Amino acid sequence: MLNKIFYLIQDPAVLEIFLQASKNLQITPRKTETFSFLKNTKSLFAVVEEHLLDEEFEKFLNSTSKQNQVFIILVIQKEENHLNTIKKNLLFDYITYSDLEKKLPARIDFGLRTLNFLQQKSESQNRRNNDLLKINREKEQTLLEITDKITKELNQPLTTLLCNAEFLKSETKDNPSATKKAERIIDSGSRITESIKNIQSLKLNNDILYEEKNNCHNSETFNILIITNDKTVSKKLKKVLKNIASTQADCVESFQAGLKKLSEKCFDLILTEENIKTYTYDYLFKNLRSKTYPETVIIASKPEKTKNTGIYIDNRPGYLLKSSIKRSSVEKIIKETKEKLKLKQELKQTKNRLHELPMRDGLTGLYNKRWFFEILPKEMSRSRRYKSGLTICIGEVKDFNGIKEQLGYLSGEKLVSIISSILLSNSRKSDFCCRYDNSFAVVLPDTPAKGGELFAQRINNILNKQKFLSENSAPRVNLKWGICQFNPVTHPTAGEMVESVFESIQV
Repeated sequence: MLNKIFYLIQDPAVLEIFLQASKNLQITPRKTETFSFLKNTKSLFAVVEEHLLDEEFEKFLNSTSKQNQVFIILVIQKEENHLNTIKKNLLFDYITYSDLEKKLPARIDFGLRTLNFLQQKSESQNRRNNDLLKINREKEQTLLEITDKITKELNQPLTTLLCNAEFLKSETKDNPSATKKAERIIDSGSRITESIKNIQSLKLNNDILYEEKNNCHNSETFNILIITNDKTVSKKLKKVLKNIASTQADCVESFQAGLKKLSEKCFDLILTEENIKTYTYDYLFKNLRSKTYPETVIIASKPEKTKNTGIYIDNRPGYLLKSSIKRSSVEKIIKETKEKLKLKQELKQTKNRLHELPMRDGLTGLYNKRWFFEILPKEMSRSRRYKSGLTICIGEVKDFNGIKEQLGYLSGEKLVSIISSILLSNSRKSDFCCRYDNSFAVVLPDTPAKGGELFAQRINNILNKQKFLSENSAPRVNLKWGICQFNPVTHPTAGEMVESVFESIQV
């Protein structure tokens, strides 16, 4: 209550009555000369004389647009004349000068009780919003897992369908009607394939090579910061945590020391008193210069003593009773915290993947390198499951740097673009043509190594006949290929398979 009541009173007689009423109610109001107290304040109760509600008041009031702000202002008037409410989160109460001595204490008490009620209602709404947010996150994660499973199940029969349609098309050249039907099947299957690829782009695979670095939650050790000046509590917590594997605890006795620890080290969980001396735990998050905040659990003497709110929507704290500090309760908190951290990390990865779209290289129209390393582990997993062939072909332009030096950088870009068009027009819809730096990588599902060799030979034959540049002195362009068929034993990861392909490139 101490910091929630302000007064802006000029009349000495009114001021004396107000201060006496505050003393009787055992509250300490704060004097203010301007309406700046409206800024950076979550909720307050103020007593103001009517003639001081000027344009400056409206200016400061209109500048306050925070959510969950609640203002109650008791206006002292000469005659009863109610004002219009300017904001939805603003409530006016009125009292005349003649009623001050009799009614002022009751009005102040009523205003503070109303303020507490509205705050509790707002906090309850925040808790519901947090619960809904958690449910939506779990729902989103479940949907991603379902779509990933469905796409994996669709890939195998769809690839088989497209391969058979291609074969049917080549075998029915003399039958235009059958050829046309085969082309329709291929076209429909290709559109389904594109849709599946778009769905897969929303789900990050655990085997992806590009893992997020410097994430404090990737450590196997679960770091806990204990903030309490109660030596009995700190002793019990240290004793409990000592018997829980893979946990490490740091203990400090003040929020200032806790803030210093948080700036030096990354913690997964904070176990803290709600109040230490004149500070509350919110002090940590208001002064912590970080975009992420550890999960927080309040150590409380009684359940009702815990506000169970928090200044950040993603950081609503739980609570742990001092009388309930034992191994089972602490282990439960650690388990729940780990689940939350995992959920947040997966959601962050998904959002990052959405920001990284589009997945195609701007110059060539081929899939980019990142997408190559995302789809390859999935195709390896599918090949391992269905025991189907999988081949990778990586082609490099012979003496590419020499060609660029001779004809210029722009000619090199034109050459890359033309080769990309040839790859796209001479590959199946189920294949993945990607740009890998200055090389070209092609993932061929349901294809043995012999099929990869035939594909590379076909591309080179087309290149030999292609006239790339108008200059008569332009060198002949050719690709040197590396070809490798997936082997679950020798290629346990996508990175090792790619290394095998580069090692097989003929110089």
